[in-house]
Amino acid sequence: MTAVLRHSEMVAIDRFARQQLSIPEMSLIESAGLQAQAELEARRWPADPGRWAGADRRPLAPPAPLHGAVYAVGRGNNGADALVMARHAHAHGARDLRVLQVGKPPADGTPAAVHLDAVRRLGLRVDVVGDDAAGGGVAAALQPAPLVVDGICGTGIRGRLRGAARDM
Repeated sequence: MTAVLRHSEMVAIDRFARQQLSIPEMSLIESAGLQAQAELEARRWPADPGRWAGADRRPLAPPAPLHGAVYAVGRGNNGADALVMARHAHAHGARDLRVLQVGKPPADGTPAAVHLDAVRRLGLRVDVVGDDAAGGGVAAALQPAPLVVDGICGTGIRGRLRGAARDM
């Protein structure tokens, strides 16, 4: 069984790492994104079911890179985590990746803004779906995508989802 943390537990762990251990926020984000992408790559399945071996369902050969994946990102640190994931997927050979910026852009100087700039500098495609987009615009932005990584909202969410984030 996989343990899942409650919102309050994750917030407390994050606060402890930053305040008590003095780990910089950008280091936490880089580590989270790198580890999440590594886990995604380790768990994903190849398109050819003949590549599976035995009861443990481990692939016989390394899976191909995550070509065509969409990384949907918000303006907070969860979006920054997903942007780090996209950068590492690109570094691991994935092509035709897209970043879908959902809602308002991140504020200048925030981790999400820094990582959004980094993926743009790498030449990754960044599409924007603003809060004024109709639900059909969001659906169209996700097609065709073999995989969508949700980096829209995280522990900082307050209230109900609104706008493009709700339509996702």
